[in-house]
Amino acid sequence: MTTLQLNIVALEDELLDYGYYDLVQSTPFPSTDPEQIPVRSSLTFYSAQLLHSGKSQVYRGTLRDAAGFEKVVICKLIEGDYFSVEYEADLYCTKLSQAQGTFVPRFYGLYTGTIRGSDKPAACILLEDCGDPLNRPLYEQTAVLVLVHIHVLGISHNDFGPQHVIVDAQQNIRIVGFDRANSHTCERTMKVTPYHFPPKASEFGCQEIYEALLMAEIWTPSLVAFLGGVVLIESTPDLESLVAFGQHTAREFSDDYIEKEARELLAWFRERYKDRLAILGFPETDSDDVETPD
Repeated sequence: MTTLQLNIVALEDELLDYGYYDLVQSTPFPSTDPEQIPVRSSLTFYSAQLLHSGKSQVYRGTLRDAAGFEKVVICKLIEGDYFSVEYEADLYCTKLSQAQGTFVPRFYGLYTGTIRGSDKPAACILLEDCGDPLNRPLYEQTAVLVLVHIHVLGISHNDFGPQHVIVDAQQNIRIVGFDRANSHTCERTMKVTPYHFPPKASEFGCQEIYEALLMAEIWTPSLVAFLGGVVLIESTPDLESLVAFGQHTAREFSDDYIEKEARELLAWFRERYKDRLAILGFPETDSDDVETPD
């Protein structure tokens, strides 16, 4: 039986204390790691660095066994009701098993037990350390391709975003955070055409991949902010049509102000997506003359 002692540092009232958790492996893991963690061993997790705190806490730390084996791993810890990490562990062992080491981290087991000195339950999963969260806007085609592969495996992530996209030093990408995931039959009906304006969500078929493509700007956004609302920019690609839209929908503004805002929006859009204008069929310049109503 593999046991795990977690030594988690907590700083309270300027005194340094250790939070100790005595856990036992509940779910084993497949032997897919060339630096395999010893099985049937007494393990200790220490030098914990807090990476995220919420319903669960995520730490990076060192795992050591009695023989001196050491490996830096990620520990996702939860106190009290730990159904969510049990559920996540089950996904790693079933539908995500073939994706370990490529699209998701390797899974090193589920451990359950109590906080030392109390009967409060606690559990954690140990995962391969694959780097740090993206922590920037998700302009990453590779991340969406990984999400598509996970859909092929029959899983919808349900919380996809930069915080769950992990990038290592070689820019390899893994997706984590499957506690909200569920079984999924992907109903995507069309191929993705990068840089074009997006189709209607109802026509595309899969809402999660659709939203991920928009988030990553693999498609060019068709709805942009204008005069306190939004405008379908693909339908108003020139100054005259955009000003006419503003005059119809935002009558509280003067014509001069609407024209100024329209010029600024078109200039921003053309600069932001200058490499896509030809693909979009979007005019690169405008006439300076705008007809205004008498």
